[in-house]
Amino acid sequence: MNKKRSKFEAFLHDIIKFLILIVFSLIFRTKYIYEDKTNKKRKITGGTILVSNHNAWDDSLIILNAFFSRRLRFLVKKELAGKKGRSATLMRIFGMIFIDRKSLDMDAINASLEVLENNEVLTIFPEGTRVKGEEMGGFKSGVSLLSLKSKVPIVPIYVKPYEKWYKRRVLVVGSKITTHLSDNMCINLQNTEQLTDEITRRIEELKKLA
Repeated sequence: MNKKRSKFEAFLHDIIKFLILIVFSLIFRTKYIYEDKTNKKRKITGGTILVSNHNAWDDSLIILNAFFSRRLRFLVKKELAGKKGRSATLMRIFGMIFIDRKSLDMDAINASLEVLENNEVLTIFPEGTRVKGEEMGGFKSGVSLLSLKSKVPIVPIYVKPYEKWYKRRVLVVGSKITTHLSDNMCINLQNTEQLTDEITRRIEELKKLA
């Protein structure tokens, strides 16, 4: 289910991503705001987890454009794995990892860790589903567990909900959250929940910039 992309699928990924960039730049005119004004290139290197709120069908596409220089992977609900035809092809091209939200899905966790160990970028919507309006849903702690185990940074993201169909979408990219534990500390429920609270707080702060 959670297989690696072939070189041809990676090539198709880049072509489709370029077409998406054109559409969103010319038609949707998405506005990108960066919390870190000093990082002019605004590029991310190495393994990274992108964490965002989720309120509309095109959130993934907007994030894809914000980090155009990288091939993003997405952690998505396993219910999407049953899609067929073009949808299934697109999910395979974009290297989706399917996770069972109702259980401890070790296959998805291990696949996600492998992605991060390979210095790829993994995108996660920790609310677990779309949440309409300004208020965000509760964040699941799985993203914190992945970050602590893989020792990769988190980039918080806020996507402003739709107001009117003709208004620009707005995405705010926050500064990195580093998550390394000291050598004498182990991963436990307390530090996992603390990191989840920190991610939630940082994304709430990004709302003020949107």
